[in-house]
Amino acid sequence: MILIALNRAHACYFPYSFSSIWSARFTIYGAIFCYLLGGLTAVCGQVYTDHLRIGVLYDSSQTFLSVNKTRRHIYNTPMDAVRRVIYIVYEKTPSTPSGTIGGLISYGSKDYRNCDPAWTHTPILLGSEGDAYYWEFNTSNFAIGNEEARQVNGVAVIFYPDPNIYVIYEMWSKILKITAAKYSSSLGVYAVDCSKISQLPDITFTISGQQFAVPSYQYINKIPGEDQNCKLSVDVSYMGKYLLGAPFLRTYCTYFDFSSKRLCFSRARHPNLIY
Repeated sequence: MILIALNRAHACYFPYSFSSIWSARFTIYGAIFCYLLGGLTAVCGQVYTDHLRIGVLYDSSQTFLSVNKTRRHIYNTPMDAVRRVIYIVYEKTPSTPSGTIGGLISYGSKDYRNCDPAWTHTPILLGSEGDAYYWEFNTSNFAIGNEEARQVNGVAVIFYPDPNIYVIYEMWSKILKITAAKYSSSLGVYAVDCSKISQLPDITFTISGQQFAVPSYQYINKIPGEDQNCKLSVDVSYMGKYLLGAPFLRTYCTYFDFSSKRLCFSRARHPNLIY
């Protein structure tokens, strides 16, 4: 795919922005898209097809993604809407050395090298018109250790540009108590004693009847230059939903199957676990 910018995209404005009138073969594919660019920023637009010729290379049906606006909040952002897209996200540990591979996105098939062969499938929640705009799905029995949420059933969202997991307020207060996390104004994070990580319980989600545990070394991470204080990579969700960011994505391979409107999860294989 090729990402192009229209004049309406203020973040991508420049004098020679793309114009669809330059090509008689330029056609609308009939789908919208949003790509997340880190943090909570996204670029959004429509999907088109056109002929493409670069030297001796020729493609009669090249897909173009035209950016016509930007968004800063994921809860306003629909899922990637290129029809039939199937891909897997596999992330390594948060402290991957510079210059090495930090993860992998596989298109078109499941990754059996970095992911266990057993997959759990769960349907994506659909809107009133039967469309799926978000990577949202049902979850239940959220817990940290033996502390379970009173609200048995909930909704979770794959929150792939974010370093944290976000939980409902009831569980947020329990996590702070169990981990003894204290806010550090100098570091700007909730800090946890690094020596206590191995003693802390898993955070657990139940998805399609299967338990998915996120171990403490995934949701508590080292801070560069700090020996005693580690970062609690869990925060409170003000949306009333569980937002599953990097700690969950590092623990489980996530298979995004837009055509079948489902998500699939498998335990990620990490040969050298570090936190």
